[in-house]
Amino acid sequence: MSIYPHTHYLGKDIQLFAELPDGGIQWLLRIPDWDFNWQGDYRYKEPLLLPAGSTIRMHYRFDNSADNPRNPTIPPVDVYGGWRSQDEMAEAMIQVMPVDPNDLETLKLAQKSYDVELAGGEARFHYFSGIYLERQNETARAAEAYKRALTIDPTFASAYVKLAELAESQGNFDQAEALYEEAVAYQPHLIPARLGIAKVMMQKSQLRQAGFILEDVYSENPENLQACLFLARYHLTRRETEEALKIYAEGEDRFRGSSSFHFDYGMALLGTDAAKAEKQFLLAVEDPPEMLDSGSVKPLRRIQSEAAYQLARLCLDQNRIEDGKKYLDFSLNRNPDHLDALLSRANLLLKSGNSKEALLDLITLVDRPENQSFSPRDILANLPFPKSVSTLLKAYQQSGKVKEADNAAKLALEMATTPEDRSHIRS
Repeated sequence: MSIYPHTHYLGKDIQLFAELPDGGIQWLLRIPDWDFNWQGDYRYKEPLLLPAGSTIRMHYRFDNSADNPRNPTIPPVDVYGGWRSQDEMAEAMIQVMPVDPNDLETLKLAQKSYDVELAGGEARFHYFSGIYLERQNETARAAEAYKRALTIDPTFASAYVKLAELAESQGNFDQAEALYEEAVAYQPHLIPARLGIAKVMMQKSQLRQAGFILEDVYSENPENLQACLFLARYHLTRRETEEALKIYAEGEDRFRGSSSFHFDYGMALLGTDAAKAEKQFLLAVEDPPEMLDSGSVKPLRRIQSEAAYQLARLCLDQNRIEDGKKYLDFSLNRNPDHLDALLSRANLLLKSGNSKEALLDLITLVDRPENQSFSPRDILANLPFPKSVSTLLKAYQQSGKVKEADNAAKLALEMATTPEDRSHIRS
């Protein structure tokens, strides 16, 4: 049905073909002069028919020479296999459909057998299936997958960690702590499990005990990003800002390029040094040099969105209006549901007289479930009053929320402090 080739900048000759049972060759795809920008899903105009017993082959050739105009590093350097764009890889994804629908189950079983082998065994297959399901917000099914992994391998420490994280996210801290402890029992130096125990202790106000664990994990693993962030956050929780900033400073070169590190560092600096905070937020909004797996993209975008929003606030506090608007745009590009950014941009647009674009942001803001947006009072309090009232009422009306529009109008009249304001609202 379709085929998706993938390699990085050094890919040169891409060949995908099927060896047929009669000894013949059926070409599936040939790109003799590969360009990184050509990775994508190539769908056949007419599906190719491959008889049973065919073997699909791939042959990729790479060019790590100075003569390759797409080589990003001149002079060339040694390149290793990996997911980052400066590494190299070779893969192809193929979409197939059996001619006889009755063969679909056989195809699925063959695919599962391959997936189990690729994952490194059935326990790991269920573990990775759980991770995939979590990314789809299928938490109940993810939990079942982790439990199946543990049924097959009761010593699988990372599966206990995943179940603990799910329990923790649901507020079941005692259950989470027990699962983290189980993971440590099987793998004493497993960092996520030890950090998980410390997190739960902090939730239960056992700060001193949590601190001992975090200090130990960081001292043993100073190269681990999460160990650094958790210890710094611990000190911030205890209002020990200088200690936290010291830890961030130690990690600045070590974790350069990590959006989560730069964002955390920027937030810690906000109250003490706005210029340094801005520098960290600027680093946080940059895309990382390495290629991300699909599950990491969404969390990164949310961090970048929040960092851009903080940049916008800093700029607006300094009356750098254009820069502030630019970063609000960036924030909403990365996360269109960032409520604070939506409200802030609507405020700026209304102040500049652009009620048409402000209306679009306000519609996005109010066209949400009540528990996932701001109250009308909070919205009105953060918009130019009273000239924003008519635009807000129009947003409610265009979202089909007539009752909410009436309530917002009454609230605006209550908030008005002068006869002129009341007259403006009524008009």
